[in-house]
Amino acid sequence: MPDPWANSLSTLTISRDERPLGQLVWWLMFLGWTPILASYGYVLDPIATLETGAIATFTNEVTLYQQRGFGHPALGILTLATLLQALAIRRLRWRTLWPIPVFLGLSCFIYVFNAPSSASASESGVHAMYAVFATWSAYLFLRHGHLMSAGFGGYIALLFIDVVLHWFGMDGGLLGLVFYGYVPSLITTAIFLALTVLIRMAWLMVRDNRAFIQSLDRATFRLALRRTLLLWWPMPIVFVLFGFAWWAAAQYWVKPKTLAVVTQQSQATESALQAWIETEQAKPALPAKQQGFLEKFQTYAHEVARLRRQILKEQRRSGHIPGVFSSNELREYQDALDALRRDFQAPPSHAPEIARKALLQQSIESYAAWKAAPETSEDPLERQMRRLTELQTMLTGAQTQLAIILASQKSDSLEALPETARREIDQELFPRSALPLVNVPKCFVIEFLDPVCAVEARMARGANSAMTGLREDMIDAVVESIEGPATEGAKSVDEAMLKALAEAQTQFDGFETRSVSAIKQGFQTWRNVSLLATLYSLIILFKTLLIVFSRVIFSPKVAPNLAAPFLPETPTDGLPQLTRHAQILRIPVDDPDAHFVSRWGVTLEGPPPARRRPMGLRFPVIRMLTRNWSMNRIDGRRNPDDYEFDAHLKVDEPAELVSWRLREGEQVVFRFQDFVGMGETVKVRRVASLSITTLILGRMIYYVAEGPGVLILRTTAAARISSDPEAHRPAPMPKLVAWAAHTCFGILAAQTTTDTFLSGYNLKTGDKDTVIWDTSTRRGNGPGTGILRFAKSFLLPI
Repeated sequence: MPDPWANSLSTLTISRDERPLGQLVWWLMFLGWTPILASYGYVLDPIATLETGAIATFTNEVTLYQQRGFGHPALGILTLATLLQALAIRRLRWRTLWPIPVFLGLSCFIYVFNAPSSASASESGVHAMYAVFATWSAYLFLRHGHLMSAGFGGYIALLFIDVVLHWFGMDGGLLGLVFYGYVPSLITTAIFLALTVLIRMAWLMVRDNRAFIQSLDRATFRLALRRTLLLWWPMPIVFVLFGFAWWAAAQYWVKPKTLAVVTQQSQATESALQAWIETEQAKPALPAKQQGFLEKFQTYAHEVARLRRQILKEQRRSGHIPGVFSSNELREYQDALDALRRDFQAPPSHAPEIARKALLQQSIESYAAWKAAPETSEDPLERQMRRLTELQTMLTGAQTQLAIILASQKSDSLEALPETARREIDQELFPRSALPLVNVPKCFVIEFLDPVCAVEARMARGANSAMTGLREDMIDAVVESIEGPATEGAKSVDEAMLKALAEAQTQFDGFETRSVSAIKQGFQTWRNVSLLATLYSLIILFKTLLIVFSRVIFSPKVAPNLAAPFLPETPTDGLPQLTRHAQILRIPVDDPDAHFVSRWGVTLEGPPPARRRPMGLRFPVIRMLTRNWSMNRIDGRRNPDDYEFDAHLKVDEPAELVSWRLREGEQVVFRFQDFVGMGETVKVRRVASLSITTLILGRMIYYVAEGPGVLILRTTAAARISSDPEAHRPAPMPKLVAWAAHTCFGILAAQTTTDTFLSGYNLKTGDKDTVIWDTSTRRGNGPGTGILRFAKSFLLPI
């Protein structure tokens, strides 16, 4: 029976496939992760997840951020992404990735299954299926994709562009145009990027080292591990000390001081609210006739709030773009609200007094509910900040609504009511100067030199910004409620005032929800950052452990017969073809192959310069840093009778040029700093590896050239190649220029703790290994040696 997947490509082939259509597949997959990205700050929060369960938390939160539908909630941007991705996978024959379009399809239809009419059992099943396929798609990316691909980089670039657009006033950014509730966040984007990198690093550590570790005999492994731990022990101590110092500073300095300030502000706000309630309670009661209208007005306000909540819920649940498509339920709720507004009329007299009594009763009920709320399992500081926000919302809401009442008594016309209300708030009831702002501590000139104070200052500024923003939003809401559709057709100022009060209360409820949510998200972000920092520290520790372990395991004193190839590539048949050209490399006019040479590392004489980009847009950073973004093309089979000449590549002494003619499939690892040219048929790719064999050199990113074709390299001084008498003499690692992918390195290093961190080491190669060295003394150990030389490499996750 034929294998149904016989025509699908292997894992290695997919991971190396950089065709634009393949990158579009990965980009669309991450587009489907946008709802998860919008909510994962809550999903990752360990407290929330433990309270409600991992799958329930994941899916319930994710499904809040649905796509904007084109007439139906299941028809939107993710629907197009599903179809396009399925066609692309079929075209590329990447059949192994079939679960990814299934995940995108579920992302479209999960909102339909989450409709209020759906049964809880079916909803739970769909949630579980959604979580399974989301995890499956992440696994497929770990196995077949890579972080430096154009697909992943393009999506991350889109997230950061949205953050910038959000700063400039486009609230939802570009993704907000196609997803409800999406708000760009720099913190969220940074955490998403960090989490992705950390998971990828953990995957690479296991994938790249499992086979090698399993191949070691137990005695050798135990000896190497014991020596490694004896050399590596300062690293965990340093991390533990720094971690404990930060935790102690946060727990015993920042939080207590901030908690004391927030508690003081809460007490002041509660006292102000109690004083206002007592003042209003002391006023005379309403006559019986007006008491009846008070009940009527309260019923009207409750009904307005109910209908507005239903309208908002229906707009979100239906997936329609408001104002373009409308469901039957949405029209029914809107018609009922319009009819309710038309039928309501103000009393003939005492409207301000009725409004004040309604506002008083509402404030008393809200305050009583706030007092009776049970204690939660929140962090004490988070709980106190949340309660302060709730109190502040109640007080500010009461004062801004009171401004509408007072403005109605001072306004002669409906047109003057909005500005009169704004003036009452700004000048009389609640000026900006009356806000109970938290004092921002003065830190050191450069904040990051005083991190504890910086955290305290950031929290204080955040609380002040929230209170200031809440006040401004409520003022705008007051004006909007007066000028909005609720007051259209009002026959008097009193009628407009009462209708505006009913509308404003619904908006204030939303402010409280958003403010409390912002505080929760802030603390969730803090916990997420702390959790990721812990994970990051553990991975960095493990990475340094692998670096030290590589220095030990490949030492002849520990395992004299151990040899492992730098990369797991099969060597090609035949002898390597390396040639030293001193300061001039000649490319004959009749050479059949075209070449690309650097515009900066060498001087080109003969054919005219012709600027090209043979590597397209790949590896932009390293190519720009080494001035290889664009190169000069030298055509093959040029006609000497048509004013064509031999091409001469020249460098100044003592530098030398070396050519490595690669056979079909032969692979060479090289440094872009030494790269000056290549044949047109040479393929260049990037390799990310956390294998012990690659960590010998202290890095995880390498560049590989694959034949057929010629690779041209430049050394600072005289080159030393495999055919030289002293080709295999041990030399410092910085002198490496290029080496065959299957080279087996050995390490000669002083194995003491001090030397491990502060001293360099020499690399030894075997007689059959092909390596190019630079004999320049300027490429020796240098000032920072030992594993501290690789501080940037193991502190950065790439």
